[in-house]
Amino acid sequence: MIFSSVFFLWVFLPVVLILYFLSSLLYRNDPENRIKANNILLLIASFAFYGLGGYRYLLLLFAVLIINYAGGLLIDKGIKPALFVTILLDIGLLSFFKFADTFTDIILPLGISFYIFQSVSYVVDVYRNKAYVQKDFIKFSLYVSLFPQLVAGPIVRYSDIEKQLTDRDTSSDRFFDGMVRFCFGLGKKVLIANALAGPVDAIWGDKIQGLGATVTWFGAICYILQLYFDFSGYSDMAIGLAKIFGFDLKENFDHPYASKSIQEFWRRWHISLSGWFKEYVYIPLGGSRCSSVRLVFNLLIVFGLTGIWHGAKLTFVVWGLFNGILIISERLLSGNILKKNPVKLLNRIYTLFMVIIGFAVFRSENISQALTFLKEMFSRGDGVYTVFSYLSMRLIVSFLLGWIFSFPVYGFIENRFKSEKKANIWAGLKGILAILILAVSMIEIIAGSYNPFLYFQF
Repeated sequence: MIFSSVFFLWVFLPVVLILYFLSSLLYRNDPENRIKANNILLLIASFAFYGLGGYRYLLLLFAVLIINYAGGLLIDKGIKPALFVTILLDIGLLSFFKFADTFTDIILPLGISFYIFQSVSYVVDVYRNKAYVQKDFIKFSLYVSLFPQLVAGPIVRYSDIEKQLTDRDTSSDRFFDGMVRFCFGLGKKVLIANALAGPVDAIWGDKIQGLGATVTWFGAICYILQLYFDFSGYSDMAIGLAKIFGFDLKENFDHPYASKSIQEFWRRWHISLSGWFKEYVYIPLGGSRCSSVRLVFNLLIVFGLTGIWHGAKLTFVVWGLFNGILIISERLLSGNILKKNPVKLLNRIYTLFMVIIGFAVFRSENISQALTFLKEMFSRGDGVYTVFSYLSMRLIVSFLLGWIFSFPVYGFIENRFKSEKKANIWAGLKGILAILILAVSMIEIIAGSYNPFLYFQF
């Protein structure tokens, strides 16, 4: 099941919200039992959400929960080998399904990369004494499988929401903010990402040889916008839904296309994944406090694994290593040039250029297609089609909105309403805009246009 489906928006979410707030009302004078009842309700809802989207893999989710719950208890009792066994089982399951999905007919379970990474972070943090072991199986299961972020993140560390599993606020202000955030995320996905999917799929689906530079560059630019608004839209919806139920999830994107270097890009893009690899791979390898040779090794390992995390295709690995090499060059060679360059626009152009090239490889089905696509990008003149072959009024509007809101325009506008007098005006405007976005998005969804989330395949 996906957030941008009629069933989720008209049936699943309203039912869960009604039951959740009825439960809160029933136990309003009993905070302890209120949290217990709400946790059970959310856990059942999360299992139902996952089961409706891929019921055959509910057993896999249950197995991961049991493995890591038991692993945490054993580690807490001082049985250190339990850490190795638990991680081995986690990574073994993840690797099996990642590679089986590529080479067999076995379907990749929804969200497996996300909930296994969360589970690994939990047992490692318990081992490091950075998190207390959770002895309540319901609370632990809710941490791993909370439905807003179960299938596409953000990846959450246990210590970030530990207290919220026991005590959390579900005020009307949080409900309003959460719903607004959800609607904005839905608009990102349905009104921008979905519209851009058409030319992207058409361009990569055509015989690429002979398309020419103009069309392939257009396709590559549409793709980076589609990918960003698809994934950041999901993250916004997840953060908004979690807020409604009293959970605060950390931001997962911070306008990455406004970056002035590839290093900055990776501090802004898929922040929870970058943070996970930094905390659990890069730093244990020695981080940056080592020789230049070891630094190169550490970064290549991290970005090679980042590529593999997305799937077993060689294009993902090449994309990861490409970003690793760029960061290595910035760390050891060009970093000072970028910092001292007074014309920051040039830095942004350089960064976007490299991002576009990298994601063109990422989008390709194989290395041969990637090389053909890159060759066409740097060919001369038009090919058999022109950009006008793919244009429509809806696409033009979505393309322009995509570029505008790739940059912190919303934050700039919001800052204009910081005063107490203007805050109520801004809240009203946000509410009206959210309702409009929800209404238009629902029309698009009912029309049955392109709708799957890109990151579900990872």
